[in-house]
Amino acid sequence: MPGLLLLWDIDGTLIEHAPAKRDRHAYAVKQVLGVPTNPVPQGVGKTDRQIVTELITVHTEPTDALIADVLDHLDDITDGDLVASPASALPGVTDALALMSGIGARNLLLTGNTPRRAEAKVRTAGLDTYFDLPAGFYGHTHATRMDLVAEAVGRLDDDVLATTIIIGDTPLDIAAARSGGLKVIAVATGAVDEQELARHNPDGLLPVIDAAVFAALVDRVLLQ
Repeated sequence: MPGLLLLWDIDGTLIEHAPAKRDRHAYAVKQVLGVPTNPVPQGVGKTDRQIVTELITVHTEPTDALIADVLDHLDDITDGDLVASPASALPGVTDALALMSGIGARNLLLTGNTPRRAEAKVRTAGLDTYFDLPAGFYGHTHATRMDLVAEAVGRLDDDVLATTIIIGDTPLDIAAARSGGLKVIAVATGAVDEQELARHNPDGLLPVIDAAVFAALVDRVLLQ
């Protein structure tokens, strides 16, 4: 499939990992501000910048410098956690990436994670070789996932966008794809079940990732 571009979410789509010892975003804010901080409710699908901004706002003005400081701490915390408990590829993901790469598709990350957290997660899961990491779209500079998709739409040529599909595991992935006029495949491998994802009308929906089934669904979505 030369020309096909797949934009992958990470958490719940590509990987799973052991529960963190603490909420990493809240802990990073606590380290910087020195005050106890509760986790953001309903943080699934939000960007790292969005989450830490919401947490900082509870205590003080979320300046760019303060957000950057918290994100640096978040990167350090994630690195340390992944040394002790590496991420694992979800079932079927490695085979699907290998198959899609083998037939000429390009795989990039489009994720709410910062670049460093994204690289650490896919690397410890053994997936980094399938991605052009510097060319991905990351959540350290964007307030919402819609802004993340807007960056992709702005950077990619129209002929590439015509054969681009976002893959994610939350309603926010679907809404963000729609905001940029992109096709989207939802996978019920994360925190949101298949029935809830179906309510948001993705172009394709899978309960699990199987390489052959995924490739066939990509074909159907491109023809829609």
